[in-house]
Amino acid sequence: MDAKNVARIVSIVGHPFVLVPLAIVLATRDAAASRGPVLGAVLGTMAVLAVYVLRKWRRGELTDVDVSSREQRPRVFFIGIASSGAACVAMIATKQAPGVIRGTAIACGVLVVMFLVNRFLLKASLHSAFAAIAAGIVWRASPLLTLAFALVALIVGWSRVRYGRHTASEVVAGLVIGSIAALGFAAG
Repeated sequence: MDAKNVARIVSIVGHPFVLVPLAIVLATRDAAASRGPVLGAVLGTMAVLAVYVLRKWRRGELTDVDVSSREQRPRVFFIGIASSGAACVAMIATKQAPGVIRGTAIACGVLVVMFLVNRFLLKASLHSAFAAIAAGIVWRASPLLTLAFALVALIVGWSRVRYGRHTASEVVAGLVIGSIAALGFAAG
């Protein structure tokens, strides 16, 4: 198997739709009461995004399911911001724990920042950003898990460049944005 195929597999396994729920499950293993609302908010937001992207891709309106074209990303960001914002409002309305609300708000904020970076600077890597965020999510659960997820974030970053979806600077931008957000998770 050549490096590009390995990178493709890593990119799929390291997708935000895989890493973030996994990090949440690991981080909440001792707080089962928080797991349901958090996973519900995350999976609900991801489902909305997945349905939108798959419909647009099948219609030929997106070149790939990664939404690799910078020009095709703004609407996807809008959907992600709207659905994660709605999830945040739902967390507040149902009086979830402050950490749950903060985490949902951080995820929404990352999408806003990524939208702005995409619009004005470059196509920062969402895969890399959310891989770094996953490391922050598990911080309180285990420093060892944090290191493992941080390593995964670097490997995902490599895969995005090798697979041809991003440049090195786009991956670094994603890792920086995700790492800043990870500090928000770890600090709470």
